[in-house]
Amino acid sequence: MSRDEPFQILIIDGNGGGEFLEIDNLEDVIESHDHLIWVHLNYSQTAAKDWVMSASWLDTVIKKNLLDDDSRPRSITHQNGVFLSLRGVNLNPGSDPEDMVAVRVWATERCIITSNRRKLISLEDIKESLLNKTGPYSAAGFITRLIDQLAFRAEVVIEQLEDTFEQVED
Repeated sequence: MSRDEPFQILIIDGNGGGEFLEIDNLEDVIESHDHLIWVHLNYSQTAAKDWVMSASWLDTVIKKNLLDDDSRPRSITHQNGVFLSLRGVNLNPGSDPEDMVAVRVWATERCIITSNRRKLISLEDIKESLLNKTGPYSAAGFITRLIDQLAFRAEVVIEQLEDTFEQVED
């Protein structure tokens, strides 16, 4: 997801596909749309923070957690959804994989909001899978796909570290 934009919106069609949505009033789309909506926020951008804080349908607890700098992994079941704070290995060029990238997720049956401030390749993969019509069908599928992607990338880095340790021991 682009770091320059405060947010990106995709409609998830329920059949593995998704498309970008250009809108003026994000809240109207979320409240009136029949399909699952994915909103990805760059929470370091003022416009994204302003949108979260002005979203009347988001509870204060969720607003705080979507924008919080504390990236401690956790989950909160709240009202009609689930909030997750997850971390993934940093595979951005020139970065140290151990410098974890945090992502926050608020998911309900009809809306997924993800927020972070640094690029996370796992989210990019989900976006590409939706654009290629091989993506998740539901909010639960989205969360499962995200966790699988995060675990897969961590596993690759761990295997590389194990190989390095074995070479040092020899």
